[in-house]
Amino acid sequence: MARSHIGSGTTVPCRRWIHTMGLLKVGTPLHWDDMLEHCSYIRRHGVLQFLATYRRMQHLENDPFFYGDELEYSLLKLDSSNKSVRLSLRGPEVMERLRKQEQENAAEGLGCAWHQEYGSWMLEGTPKLPYDGYASSLCQVEQNMRLRRGRLLSALAPDEAAPTLVAFPLMGVGTFTSPGAAVGGEASQSQLVPDACINPHPRFGTLTANIRRRRGAPVAIQVPLFRDQRTPASEKTIDMDCMAFGMGCCCLQPWLHRGDAKRRPDRRGAVAMFPMFTVPLEILLHMTRIQAHEELTEAGVLCEFLATMGKAMFVSHQWVSSHHPDPDSVQLSVLQKALQNLLTGRSQVSLPTVVELAQGRLKCPTASEFKAQPLYIWYDYFCCPQGHSVEATAKRHLAISCIASYVARCAFFIILCPSICSHGRNLNFSSWAARGWCRLEQLSRQLAQEEGCIITVKTASHPTLMMTTGTAVCTQPGTGEYSFEEDRRKVGQAVLQMVWKKLHFLLEAGDLQGSPGALGNFGEFDLAAAQPSRSGRGLLLNLQRFYLAGFDLKPMESLVPDFNSPIDPARDAEGFLVARFLHENGFRRISERDAAGWSPLCYAVLKGQVDIVKSLLKCRANCQDRTTKFKKDLNLSKNLPVLSLAAHYHSNEVLQLLLSSGAKVNARCGHSCTALSWAAISDNAEAVQLLLEAKVNPLLKAFPDVSPFRTACAVGSVKVMRAMLATDRMEVSLRFCLHMALAFSGESDTISFLIDASCDVNERLKIPMSRMAWWGLMKSLHAVHHLSPSKLTDLAYHHYGATPLIFSILTGKFEVIPLLVSAGARMDIPNDRGKTAEDFLRKMDVPVSWRPVSQGDPNDDDDISDSRETILSI
Repeated sequence: MARSHIGSGTTVPCRRWIHTMGLLKVGTPLHWDDMLEHCSYIRRHGVLQFLATYRRMQHLENDPFFYGDELEYSLLKLDSSNKSVRLSLRGPEVMERLRKQEQENAAEGLGCAWHQEYGSWMLEGTPKLPYDGYASSLCQVEQNMRLRRGRLLSALAPDEAAPTLVAFPLMGVGTFTSPGAAVGGEASQSQLVPDACINPHPRFGTLTANIRRRRGAPVAIQVPLFRDQRTPASEKTIDMDCMAFGMGCCCLQPWLHRGDAKRRPDRRGAVAMFPMFTVPLEILLHMTRIQAHEELTEAGVLCEFLATMGKAMFVSHQWVSSHHPDPDSVQLSVLQKALQNLLTGRSQVSLPTVVELAQGRLKCPTASEFKAQPLYIWYDYFCCPQGHSVEATAKRHLAISCIASYVARCAFFIILCPSICSHGRNLNFSSWAARGWCRLEQLSRQLAQEEGCIITVKTASHPTLMMTTGTAVCTQPGTGEYSFEEDRRKVGQAVLQMVWKKLHFLLEAGDLQGSPGALGNFGEFDLAAAQPSRSGRGLLLNLQRFYLAGFDLKPMESLVPDFNSPIDPARDAEGFLVARFLHENGFRRISERDAAGWSPLCYAVLKGQVDIVKSLLKCRANCQDRTTKFKKDLNLSKNLPVLSLAAHYHSNEVLQLLLSSGAKVNARCGHSCTALSWAAISDNAEAVQLLLEAKVNPLLKAFPDVSPFRTACAVGSVKVMRAMLATDRMEVSLRFCLHMALAFSGESDTISFLIDASCDVNERLKIPMSRMAWWGLMKSLHAVHHLSPSKLTDLAYHHYGATPLIFSILTGKFEVIPLLVSAGARMDIPNDRGKTAEDFLRKMDVPVSWRPVSQGDPNDDDDISDSRETILSI
C-alpha cells in the first residue's frame, strides 16, 4: 500500500480495448506496522470492489474473445574460462533497452511488450497485442514467442543468455550473482541471498520486508532432497530463507479474456449455460393456450431434458406479434393436431415432390419412431424466461445463446409455419424462412453432430420432410430479417461458433465428409498427416465467407500447420500465396485433383478471394477448369465449370475475373446448365447482370428443357426473376411459370411475384410430345404411380390440364391458395381427368373453406377473373 501514486504501469493496446499487463504504481510504500490499522478497511473494500465488478460483468455476453501469454526469462552470465554460470542482475537495464527499441520500431501487428519481475535477473515478455478468437491467431503464438526470444537475445551481452528456467539451481550457493554482492540486507535479512537480487522497484523490496515482518520470525524453510516413499531419506536439505527462492521462479502464464462470464462447454463442444427445459408431450397436447416459462415453472410442468429420458423435439416458429408468439393459439392448435395425427398414424410425414425428384424416396419418420420413446418439446416461450427483471433478462440471453446446443440434442426439428394473417401481415413458410433467427435455428440443425430430420408443418394433416442438401445458398442467417439490428451481431457470433465446432468435430473424427446438411460431406481432412486424404477437401474451409455473409466477421484461416515454403513473399508474392493456398487445401500442384474431382482453382473460386484466383491463373491454372464428379450433398452436377461455381456461390468479383481471363460464358455442366442457370438457382441477381453483359445466351436450356427464368421460378429466386424481367437483354415467357414454381420450391413470395407479373392463374398445363424431356418424365412417373404411388407420381398422374390451383393442392402448398383465388383463380376448372381443385381439397381433407359468390362457365376462358369470387381461410 502506498500513500500516493505518481506513475503508471505498462499497458498493451488492443484493437477495441486496453489490456493492462503488469500494472505497477510508483509511490511510497507503507511499513508493515503502519499498514496494520488499514487492514480491515483494505479487506472490506477489496471484497466490495470484487462484488461490484462481478455484478457489472456477470451478464456480459459476446464480448470480444482475447488471449495471450507471459513468458519469464532468467538472465545468466556465462564465464567460459571458469566454466561457471551466475545470475546477471541487469534485468531492469535490459528491460529499458528493449522497451526503447519497441517504441522506435512500433508497428501494428506483431510486436512485444516487456515488464519487470521480482528478481533483478528476471524479465517478462508478452505479445504487444492479445490474440483474437480466429484460428489464424494460433499460428502467431509460436511466431511471437520466437520473436521475443530473438529480440531479447539481441539486447544481451555476448557472454549472457536468457533460458526459460523454472529455478536457478545455484540460488544461495556462494557467489551466484554478477556482479557479486554481499548476502543479506534490510529487506530480506537473508543469510543466503543478497538484496541486490531484488528488483529495485519499491514494490518488491517492501513486499519482501513486509512478508518477513508479518511472519513475526525469520523465514526458514528446509525441503528434504528426496520426497518419494521408496528412496531412503537424506539428512541433507534445501534451505530457503527469503522470498527470492519462490518469487524467483520463472514460468509461462497464459491468460484468457472470455466473452461470457459463465460460459462452459458441454461434451459436444457446444455452450451449455442455461438448462434445456422442455415440456412433456402429454402436457403439451392438453394445453389450451400458450403459457410463459414462469407460469409453467410455477406449475411444475417443465423438466430439464436428459438423453436418458427419451427424445426431444425442437419447434422453430415465427412469432405472431412482438410481445407474444401465438396470442390466439393458432400455431399451438396446429402443432397439437399434427402431433396427434403422427402418433395415431392418421397422417404420415411425406416427401415433397422436389425432394423425391432430386433425391429419390428418402426414408421418412413413422408413427413408431415418434412413439418409441417419451417425447419432450422445446418451444422458446415455454423454455426461455420471459420476464422483464434483470435476472430474467439475463437468463433469457443465456438461453438464447444455447440454442445451437439445444438443437443438437433434439432428434426432431419441427418448422411450425401455418398460414396466419395477423395485423395485416401474412405469416407462412416464406416469412419464416426470411427471419434471421429462424435461419439460425435451421442452420444449427444442419450443423449438428448428431443425426436428425427437419419436418415442415404447414397444416395438421400434411407434414413434410424438408430437403437439406444444397440449401446453403438459401439459409444465410446474416442476410435474414431482424426486428432489432443488434440481434444480427449475436447471431453472427453464434454462426461463427457453430462453423468452428462443426469443423473441429470433423477434424477430430478425421473426416470432413460429415453428415448430409448445409455443411455436410466436406471431404476427409487429416490435419496431422503430411499428405492427408483430400476427398472433397476444403469445402468447409472455403465456404466460411458464404455462411458468414451479412456479418462483420472474418473466416478462420491458417488451420493447417507446418507450412514451409522456399518462396520469398517479397520477391514472388503470387507464388507464395499459391503455395500457402495449396498447403491449406492439401494439394501439391495446381493441376492436381482430389478424390471429389475438384482442383485448387475450384476451391479458390468458392473462397471468393480475387487475389488467390488471380495468382492461380498467373501460375497457369485453367480458367475453363471444371469439376469432374457429381457432388450429391450440395446438388452440384458433374463437369461444373468454375464460372458456374462462381455464379452459384456469389463470388461475383471472381466471376468478373474469370470472364476477363477468357472463361467461356456459355460453358455448360453435366445437366446442360450455363452459369446463368446456376446464378438463378442461388438467387444471384448481380451475377445475372454480369453474365448478360458478357453476352451469355439466355435461350440455352438445362435438362429437362428448362430455361434460366423457369429455373428461377422453380427454386423461388425472386431477385433473379425480377432482374430477368427488367432487362431488355433477354426475352422471358411466363407460360407455365406458376406450375413450375408450385411443382418445385416456389413459395408464397414467388407466387405473389408471378401474379404481379401477370401470369395466368387459370392456365391449364399442356405438355406436348415435342417437349420430349418433360413429356417422357411425366409419362414414366405416371407409370410408376400405378405400382408405387407417392406425392410426385400423383402430381404426374393428374398434371395434364391442371391449373395452378390444382398444383398448389397436390404439392401441399395450401398457403398460396388465397393468393391465387384473390387473383381470380377458379376452383371449378377441371384437369383432363375431370378433377377440379374443389375435388382435391375435399379428398385431401385440407382445412380450407370457400364460398362462391357468382358462378361461371368452367369452359369459358373469357373474363375468368370476374367469373367467380371466392373467400378462403386456412
